[in-house]
Amino acid sequence: MHAAGSTPTYTPEQQRIIASDARRLRVNAFAGTGKTSTLVGLSAARSGRRMLLVAFNKAIADEAARRFPGNVTARTGHSLGFRAIGHRYRDKLAGDLKPYNVSGSLASMTSTMPANAARVFEAKSIQALKAFLVSADSAISLQHVSLGGSPVEKSYLTEGEVAKGASKIWLEMQSLSSAVPMTHDGYLKLYHLSEPVLRFDDILLDEWQDTNPVLQAILGAQDCAFTGVGDTHQSIYGFRGAENAMETAACDESHYLTGSFRFGQEVADVANAVLALKGEKVALRGLGRPSQ
Repeated sequence: MHAAGSTPTYTPEQQRIIASDARRLRVNAFAGTGKTSTLVGLSAARSGRRMLLVAFNKAIADEAARRFPGNVTARTGHSLGFRAIGHRYRDKLAGDLKPYNVSGSLASMTSTMPANAARVFEAKSIQALKAFLVSADSAISLQHVSLGGSPVEKSYLTEGEVAKGASKIWLEMQSLSSAVPMTHDGYLKLYHLSEPVLRFDDILLDEWQDTNPVLQAILGAQDCAFTGVGDTHQSIYGFRGAENAMETAACDESHYLTGSFRFGQEVADVANAVLALKGEKVALRGLGRPSQ
């Protein structure tokens, strides 16, 4: 770690990452191990290259814009999609879809159902659409449908009809004349389907462990160098479709950042005992002050 305005000093682990010329680089960074400062150092070492940092949220992207050198552009995945496509839907954007948003669009499919069954059909169609939007798939299919065993579902719903309902909502979402709102995941999916080409020499992906398949597909299709950083033990967005792709993605080099500046070795020893229960074989090191 280093104070503001001082010459950066890096651990040997950080130095190896910064010096790497691997085209596809994976960095598993434990908590507090200086992943951001490592990426800043990597960016400075590649100062002649145009680099895109894909951050997890806008606050991180804004902070990165202040910390990273001028050859780095910081964006969220959704901001990439909004600039290209999402802005067209500015007047009908919504944070989420609710059954009342789609009841009119699905009326022809629910007209013979009891009211409670119609509401379940609407909710399950929305659920299937959401599963598709965060996936790497190009079309809605039965694999995006999830039905339970309730009497209503058994009596009135089929996977095929729910998939058709999801497809109908998706078409309405894309229509500027429809009252069905466009969501942020919706325009990101449209961006994915447009097969975008990002004009950068390098892509840096932060919080790789919480990146969902649609963003992974967008970035994975690019013909440029890639460095992904994350912590496999801190994946918390599985409910949003995130998959821990950093564990299985093909890379030219894999590195660890194990020296945490947040605490001393006493806390690291406790953390290592917990991580060992999860099968972790690499030890966390406490580089901070001894814990009181």
